[in-house]
Amino acid sequence: MIEKLSKKAVAWLLNAGAISADDCELYEYAVYSVLFTLTPLSWVFIIGLILGMPLQGVLFLLPFLFIRKFSGGFHFKSPAACFVTSITVLTLFLLMIRYVLFQQLYIVCSVAVVISIVSLFLLSPIDSEARRLSLKEEKVFRKAVIIISLLVFSIYVLLMVLNCYYYAVPIGAGLILPAFLQLPCLFIKIFRLQNA
Repeated sequence: MIEKLSKKAVAWLLNAGAISADDCELYEYAVYSVLFTLTPLSWVFIIGLILGMPLQGVLFLLPFLFIRKFSGGFHFKSPAACFVTSITVLTLFLLMIRYVLFQQLYIVCSVAVVISIVSLFLLSPIDSEARRLSLKEEKVFRKAVIIISLLVFSIYVLLMVLNCYYYAVPIGAGLILPAFLQLPCLFIKIFRLQNA
């Protein structure tokens, strides 16, 4: 769906004379990247509005997007399956954030965040079949995951110490989700090793 929208937008720009035919592929990628980022952000903001927590939704999604970019994890081959699953998982995580906040399960959240940090450090980056990483990319991506995760974790700890739970919990969830999405890849790898 996003790919079709990208192609239509670029075709419109080409017909309007705003870009040359030589630049179409570059613009398609740029439009695709913007739409790919805005789709989950828009969805999380809308669901956040419905749940009365739009700021928490954005605070959750931003660390997730930055870490996920470098940590890797499970990907569906079908764009439709990816979209539906992504929306479902993001909605479930927003509901989980709300539940943690209302039930004041801050210790449980902190334990999950620490486990997630350890998991991200140990497993990242995970490459996918669609996009294999070179050795250089693996080193760069691992460093990026460590730096971004430590920065986000520091913000999380500071907010928890200051009792700013309504900001800390969503940021912590932004650390938990990318680690959670690495687990299916780990299970698949173990399953393949056992059956080899």
